[in-house]
Amino acid sequence: MAFFDLFFGLRGLFDYQKYFLPGYHALGLTDLTAEIAGQRIETFLQRALFSERGK
Repeated sequence: MAFFDLFFGLRGLFDYQKYFLPGYHALGLTDLTAEIAGQRIETFLQRALFSERGK
């Protein structure tokens, strides 16, 4: 994964409640809570970082 993909992913980890959740909720996806979104972003970033170490 490219550096900037991870960079923006980290931004998402810290600002998801401000930027991502309101958009999802506006689309009617109200089952996505702040806790679930944070867990998903964290899992995605961990997988991305660990998969790059082996290359």
